[in-house]
Amino acid sequence: MRAQRASKDVEAECPLLLPARRPKARLQVLHLFAGQHPSPLAAQQQDTALARACYEQSLRMRRMLGDQRGVARSLNGLGITAEYENELATAAALYEEALAILNEVGDTWGVAALTNNAGMALFLEGRIAEARPLFERAVALQREVGDPHMLANFLSNLGDVARDLGDLD
Repeated sequence: MRAQRASKDVEAECPLLLPARRPKARLQVLHLFAGQHPSPLAAQQQDTALARACYEQSLRMRRMLGDQRGVARSLNGLGITAEYENELATAAALYEEALAILNEVGDTWGVAALTNNAGMALFLEGRIAEARPLFERAVALQREVGDPHMLANFLSNLGDVARDLGDLD
């Protein structure tokens, strides 16, 4: 029922996107659209206005759907976009909000990734010593999860902190 209500709300916002006569298909398109905005590509190409607009629309849709993990993902995307725009305090606040959600739903992989991103916002702001415990926590969580690619990224960030703090032993 809630998803159908969300679908109708979003249909007003995106009428060409949603099949009009098939409610089940409309919900499937809504879920797909909420998860597949072009935001990451726009952010990588540094079209931050487009990225922000897409993430904001995705965030609204995911909130209407009650998709907590999706809300956290959209907040993370907004945080990354804020980093690109050098709005580091905004990025940190968005990461904090997403972290609270992921902690609540028990998504350890997501908590590790967001903890790393929160550390990166501090690192980029020059608050390197404050970033270290976040990177250390992200590494510990990722070791628990067992994703070697993400672990390698997080270890690299922790290495950057050690280098910048002169902790080279």
